[in-house]
Amino acid sequence: MTFMEKLWGSYRRTADRFPVVRAVLAPIRFFYHYSYITYLFHRARGLSYREWYALTLDKFARYSDAPPIEGCERLLGEFQLEYLKKQGLQPDHSLLDLGCGNLRAGVHFIPYLDAGKYTGTDISAGRLEQGQRQVKKFNLDQKKPELILTKDHEMKELAGRTFDTIWCHGVLGHMPLADIEDLLQKIHRIMGPESAFYANYTESDGPDEQWVGHRHLFFRGETLRRLCEKYGLRGETMADWHNELRDGQGRPHPLAKRDRMLKIMPAAETAGVR
Repeated sequence: MTFMEKLWGSYRRTADRFPVVRAVLAPIRFFYHYSYITYLFHRARGLSYREWYALTLDKFARYSDAPPIEGCERLLGEFQLEYLKKQGLQPDHSLLDLGCGNLRAGVHFIPYLDAGKYTGTDISAGRLEQGQRQVKKFNLDQKKPELILTKDHEMKELAGRTFDTIWCHGVLGHMPLADIEDLLQKIHRIMGPESAFYANYTESDGPDEQWVGHRHLFFRGETLRRLCEKYGLRGETMADWHNELRDGQGRPHPLAKRDRMLKIMPAAETAGVR
C-alpha cells in the first residue's frame, strides 16, 4: 500500500467518524491539488491526457470502493435508464456503455436488457474491477454482461460488432476536443444504419473548448455538431434531456442546467459504411 493510499484511507475513516473533519478540510482540496501535480508530472513525461486520466481513475479505484448504489447514486443510474427507454431502448437491443466505470448506470441497464445485450467499456482496469464486483453483488451474472478494457478509440476490442445504442454519460467532460474528434472519426466502426449514440456534455460559455481546472472540459454544442458532420454523422441536441447530476450532499448540481445531450446517428449517405 502506497503512502497516498494510507493517507486517503486514514482521511476517509476519520471523516466518516467525525464529519466536522470533512467540513474543515474540504476547502483545502488537497487531493485535487495532488491530482494536478501528478497531471503536470505525467504530461511532462510525454503521456497523453487519456493515459494520465486512466492512471488517475485506477488510483481512485484503489483508494475507495465503488459507492453503494442507493440514494443519490441510485437516482443517477435510474434516470439514465429511464431516459433511454423514452428514446426507444428495448430489452432485446444491444447497448454499449462507453465509459461504464464502476457500473453506476450499468447495474440498472443490465437487469432491463436481455442476456448478453450489455457491453461496458472503460479505460481504467481498476474501475472495471469495481464493476465486476457490482455484477457479483447484485447477482447479475445470469445476464452475461461483458466488461472490456479499451486503450484507445480504434475499437479493436469490438471489431466486427455493432450496437443499437451507444451510451456515453459523463465521459466527454473528461476528454480534450482532439480526443472527441478522434472518437467521432472512428465510432462509425461499431454503428449500424439505425444505431444511435448518446453523449452528454456541459455547454461552454464561450470558447469551443473550455478547460475548468485540469480534469473538466466544457464545449460549444455547435462545435460538436460540426465535428459530427465532418465525419459523416448527424448530431442533434436533445430538447428533452434534463440531467439529474447531484453534488456531494445530494443536491442538484449547479452545472446540471448547462448539461446537454447530443444524439448522434450515421448520416444517410454514410449509413452502413464501416
